[in-house]
Amino acid sequence: MVATQLEGLVSAVRGAVIDVTFAAKLPPIGDALAILRDDGEPLAEVQAYLDARRVRAIALAATSAAC
Repeated sequence: MVATQLEGLVSAVRGAVIDVTFAAKLPPIGDALAILRDDGEPLAEVQAYLDARRVRAIALAATSAAC
């Protein structure tokens, strides 16, 4: 199976909880998100849809300076 590349923006970080806004299509619940940062790519897992453009994910690594 080929992974779909979707681009979003981190809109909020609260501890291990990360909200991400997408311009169009949302990733499926349970999908992993790679959050690009200068010091690496921590992963987060999509847990819920907040609305038609935003998802809530749980970080699988430290979130300090993620936003």
